[in-house]
Amino acid sequence: MPGNQIQPTASDAVVDSASLQEWGGAEHPVTAPSGPKLGRYLSALNRFKWLIALLVILGGGAGYAATKFVIPEYEVQARIMLEMGTGTNQGGRGGPIQASELLEASGWQDLLQSFTVSDPVVNQLALFVEPARAADSTLFRSFRVAQQMQPGDYLLTVSGNAYSLLLKPATEVERGSLADSIGRRVGFMWQPGAQAFTDRKEVEFRIQTPREASVALIRKLRMTLNTGSSFMLLRLTGNNSHRTAA
Repeated sequence: MPGNQIQPTASDAVVDSASLQEWGGAEHPVTAPSGPKLGRYLSALNRFKWLIALLVILGGGAGYAATKFVIPEYEVQARIMLEMGTGTNQGGRGGPIQASELLEASGWQDLLQSFTVSDPVVNQLALFVEPARAADSTLFRSFRVAQQMQPGDYLLTVSGNAYSLLLKPATEVERGSLADSIGRRVGFMWQPGAQAFTDRKEVEFRIQTPREASVALIRKLRMTLNTGSSFMLLRLTGNNSHRTAA
């Protein structure tokens, strides 16, 4: 009939109350699970302490080996602005031989990789000598070689004011005083002086011909020149940061 509402019976109320009690109603409130205790973390650490210690030792040993035995590699960059030709003479008229550009990209690369450019750099920086220790590079700032020189691995031993120059493995090539020029018999022009060898007993270095050093320099040099750009990007990698930058 319209206007009448269905009222819940007593049996329905009983069922609802029983259902609440069965599923843990208000009489048994649900509590949030507690987080892990600090003791459980300490127990886990104590259980695997030897494994953790072993991993720490292995990681430290690998880091030490990386700093001592892995040779670092440095990269230096330089950007050069190129002067382009206009193709006109002073009167504003185009010349029959002049080009619209001074050189094409391939021409700049050929010029950069020529011995005309690399040989003076090798001779000025003495790139044909490689000391075993980077700190010894200061000893070879004035090092030059004659046309007839003998490349190879050398060992210079110092005793007081005297020296002995050996070509490895055990060939003595010269003895003398540190006040004199060192290595004249094998084509060296080198006179660093006795003060340069203070607290030094041995100096190891490798000598190659200047042309071999030029070829090695050209191989390591990278050039990037985009078409139509007036800037040339140079990249060079090496093991000695200061020497590579120079």
